[in-house]
Amino acid sequence: MTPKILRDPCSICSATLFATSIWGLPFSDTLLLLLQDKIEDVIGKKLLPCYSAARIIYEGSWMRVHKDRESCEYSTTLCLSEDEENPYPIFMENYYGEVNEIYLTPGDMIVYKGTDLFHWREV
Repeated sequence: MTPKILRDPCSICSATLFATSIWGLPFSDTLLLLLQDKIEDVIGKKLLPCYSAARIIYEGSWMRVHKDRESCEYSTTLCLSEDEENPYPIFMENYYGEVNEIYLTPGDMIVYKGTDLFHWREV
């Protein structure tokens, strides 16, 4: 299968501007399957993997405030690398309407119900 590559802002289907998004890469599909048991333990449910995606975020990138589509009921954000001098948090509004600013370091992953929680990144 050939990976699908999307370079923002050319597509309205992406929530992130000025980033490169890639679906179906062997490494991200492998992570999806290798981490499935751990994610199921966190949420307490069995999951049916739908797809994997990777995003390269550049300086000046941002992600609009949004909730994920139905196929992304449970989402993860896994940090593979970062610019230590310019950390780039993801913001998430919890079920009480409180906004959390989440900083991830390489190897950190958050699991969240993407269809319920607003999340975004700022410039």
